[in-house]
Amino acid sequence: MAAGDFFDIKITGKGGHGAMPHLAVDPIVIAANAINTLQTVVSREVDPVESAVLSVCKMEAGGKAYNIIPNSVNFGGTIRSLTPELREYLPKRMKEILDGIVPAMRGSYEFNLTERFPVTINDERMTTLVAKAATNTMGAEKVFQTRPLMGSEDFSCYLQKVPGAFVFLGVKNSEKGFVYPHHHPRFDIDEDALPIGTALNVAVAVEYLKGY
Repeated sequence: MAAGDFFDIKITGKGGHGAMPHLAVDPIVIAANAINTLQTVVSREVDPVESAVLSVCKMEAGGKAYNIIPNSVNFGGTIRSLTPELREYLPKRMKEILDGIVPAMRGSYEFNLTERFPVTINDERMTTLVAKAATNTMGAEKVFQTRPLMGSEDFSCYLQKVPGAFVFLGVKNSEKGFVYPHHHPRFDIDEDALPIGTALNVAVAVEYLKGY
């Protein structure tokens, strides 16, 4: 799973009346240009066979009035990457883009990066052990390896200290209506899967005690 970092950007211009934009420095227009250009970092600068995400997920500007240009705009989002090189490169390029666009449009900006989760890298031997335990518990037809995912997980911090493996337990059940993904407002799980997960944890512990 990907490294997951968060960013917050504040763009400051000069507020004014919507009917007299020439007397203001519109931070919304500056932010719109910056966001559009930031989207080209992944689409035009990252090798297509690699994976990266740069998503703006929130934006705040102005109040309730329809005719007031605000003084500033705040927006933020997440950066995902699967290599240390990309994790360093993406925020560097973001600041370079902001350095070019924002002053050119007579504004200023603040950029804050919060590094949250490193890449989740399973230990090879533990992964083999877990796969064996899962196969013995549930049958080979119910065990498979997933592709790399751009989601992030703080379990990655454990893996930097102790050999381990991050495993997914299937909790979807179309017949019962449990079909919505994580972060969806109607997300729920089929709790009948919980005993299976418990059995798997026990089987992993037994395999480990046999000799990792």
